Amino acid sequence: MKAHWTSRTRLSGFVAACVLASLCMACAKPTRIAILPKDFVLRSKGASRLVQATVLDQKDRPMDKVKISYESSDPSVAKVNGNGKVTAEKSGETTITVKAGKLSGTVHVTVKIIASLALSLPQSGAVGLRGAVIPLSVSAADDEGQPVDLEPVRYVSSNPQVASVDDKGRVTLLADGTAIITATLFNKKAELPLNVQIQTPAAIQVDKPHQSFKLGATKPLAFAVISDNGSPIHVPAAFDVSEPRIASVDKDGNLTALARGTTTVTIVAGKAKNTVKITVH
Repeated sequence: MKAHWTSRTRLSGFVAACVLASLCMACAKPTRIAILPKDFVLRSKGASRLVQATVLDQKDRPMDKVKISYESSDPSVAKVNGNGKVTAEKSGETTITVKAGKLSGTVHVTVKIIASLALSLPQSGAVGLRGAVIPLSVSAADDEGQPVDLEPVRYVSSNPQVASVDDKGRVTLLADGTAIITATLFNKKAELPLNVQIQTPAAIQVDKPHQSFKLGATKPLAFAVISDNGSPIHVPAAFDVSEPRIASVDKDGNLTALARGTTTVTIVAGKAKNTVKITVH
């Protein structure tokens, strides 16, 4: 009789616990929506990502049976379906609003579709001294024709022994030969073939070994650096003025007449050098 009473007691306790649990669940109220992620970027047309939304009660317990809806503020940029899947349409920004009854939350979506990426060299091409650094010109635009951020562009050379490239798009000429520079911006690539010609300064050509300047005037020295193949080349030169009080020369070869008198300027490029006599009057 005692065992029978114990079983009935346990059963009654279990039933009471179930009733209490049911009452607690019935008292549960939707309190907030947990949304992940809060913002993201899509980088190609048709690219998609799922917005995960969970309705929670006052004790942060999931409420799976509460209906959730999704809406895009600009479906022409990115649309969203009933399951929270966001799909990119064109470049721009939109806001996904998530609703569950009176509760709501938002997700910021940015679409950046790279439509074009181009590389080019200066007009002089891949020609210069060994070790010369030539910056690439890089341009990119989205599908709306707007410029895009170039910071994420990555560069690689197919032949770094001939021409290397750093993460800023600066090409270093190392040897005669060919190489291909490839730039990558997310899912877009551009290639630039290079025909590298290493030139060595062989002579400094001075058509006027005696040049005159008016006091206070600034103008370029008349000279040309000649390569080993006989053609003029644009390479950095160094300048040594024998009388610095009479004249000065900047790194670009511009001479400034400081005082009346005579001085000489020695022009050096690589192993080539020549001297110009300067008169300031």
